[in-house]
Amino acid sequence: IETNLFESDILFQQPLVSVLVPSYQASSYLSLLVKSVLAQTYENWELLILDDGSGDLDYPDVEIVLKDSRIRTFRWFPNRGVSQATRFLMQEARGDFWCYPGADDLLFPYFIQQRVTVLDHHLDVSCVFGKGAQIDIAGNEIWFDQGRKIFEAMKPYEDQVIEAEAMLNILLTANVINTPSIFARSCATLPILTRYHLNWRYCQDWFYWLLLAGHGQRFYYSGEILHSYRFHEQSLTQSPASWAWRNVEPPLVLLTGLALAAQTGELGLRYYQRHRLQLFGNFLVRSARFRTHSSWKNWSSLAR
Repeated sequence: IETNLFESDILFQQPLVSVLVPSYQASSYLSLLVKSVLAQTYENWELLILDDGSGDLDYPDVEIVLKDSRIRTFRWFPNRGVSQATRFLMQEARGDFWCYPGADDLLFPYFIQQRVTVLDHHLDVSCVFGKGAQIDIAGNEIWFDQGRKIFEAMKPYEDQVIEAEAMLNILLTANVINTPSIFARSCATLPILTRYHLNWRYCQDWFYWLLLAGHGQRFYYSGEILHSYRFHEQSLTQSPASWAWRNVEPPLVLLTGLALAAQTGELGLRYYQRHRLQLFGNFLVRSARFRTHSSWKNWSSLAR
């Protein structure tokens, strides 16, 4: 009895971690993601899953793994998109920290424990991100040139704190943060992110990271692979229907993120003044170039 009480007390003292998962047409993979959360060596977590209008929570394989009391589920109809789903989950999160794996991704057993350890050792850091494995629909490891290029570009920053200004410079060049790898301090990040409700279709994560850096948040880049990111035909990053979005939305996301950061911080203001004309010009050029693509109609309401 004494041992059980002691173990319970240790668990109670662990900070709570919120695992936020918007799910849309991911029923084939969602149960695997849930199992990877259940297998975490760090036990004090809550898993929040939002079924974004596709009925993923009703599939038998998914229902079976949702019995744990630490799991909370939500659903709405019709589909509202990843930006609205993410903002809802952020508002529902109770944890001292939060992370954001895709419904079709996997977390390695030490993911939460290792991320908490980093933030415990770096109290001035708001977000940790790092390398991730890439897998196909069957779970086999695959590698794309873009992933390798990012790893090489980020090698000088491995296992180091990245100051806000350096992170802004990196993010204005490319989105180097693989979303399932992110792990953030709630008190430093959620008050910023939940203030803005913009319906980005493809680059909402890029917008989040730029907004945080623009508000002066420090990041930490881990060289250890602790998650797997799944590529498949249904992924927005692979869908032909999102081709115009992928090419046109980024400069608008960067411009908007800097404009919002400029309202409340000197760093954001300085970068907005420095880059706004270039980003707006880039957006105009790209929108003219890709306006004839079949997916433009789906995206043009956001562009306006």
